Amino acid sequence: MTPLADIATRSHKQASKQSLSAMMRVLISLVIILALWKGIVVIFEMPSFILPAPEAVFVKLIERHDVLLKHTWVTSQEILLGLLLGLSMGLFFALQMLLFQPVKRWLLPILITSQAIPVFALAPILMLWLGYGIASKVVMAALIIFFPVTTCCYDGLRNTPVGYLDLSQTMGQTVGDSFGIFAPRFFASTCIRHSRCSCGCTYWRGCRRMGGVKRGSWLSHATN
Repeated sequence: MTPLADIATRSHKQASKQSLSAMMRVLISLVIILALWKGIVVIFEMPSFILPAPEAVFVKLIERHDVLLKHTWVTSQEILLGLLLGLSMGLFFALQMLLFQPVKRWLLPILITSQAIPVFALAPILMLWLGYGIASKVVMAALIIFFPVTTCCYDGLRNTPVGYLDLSQTMGQTVGDSFGIFAPRFFASTCIRHSRCSCGCTYWRGCRRMGGVKRGSWLSHATN
């Protein structure tokens, strides 16, 4: 077995063990939560209208699955549309603040000040302006995620190493090629790095900052 194949095999086994361990933790946590739930209902004799038993909830989910699926689809549409709108607006304004300093000087204080206004306080106004349909819910969801997306994207783009950009220009890369440098920096908490081994193969490595310590995880390995 070649060294490259040995590395790939060991990495695959390690990833499988980690996935199995994560699944076991989830299952054990679920069992503990259900047991505590059932115990509270039995010991304290909780009325069903305050805290129904787990099996009663499960039965009701089966009986009313048609109603739940119908409303789940509507809620999913509102969430996805709000997410797309918030991400698009956040990325757009983050790029504007990065490229144009006057936009940053005017927009950044407004963004910070807007966080003093509870978003849910705007719900009645949005209902009056946009009605009781899907539009008011989508705008509400977009407003909730707009500020964190904008600030995270701007912070990530601003912290892109200058050396990466200089190297991109030196190698004559186009704007589309250079986008690969900015893309991993959209979110300040995560970066993806493209590296090259001494054996000549390339791989992608993700680095996550947790507690001030940068941890690298080997994601894929492929020869040229």
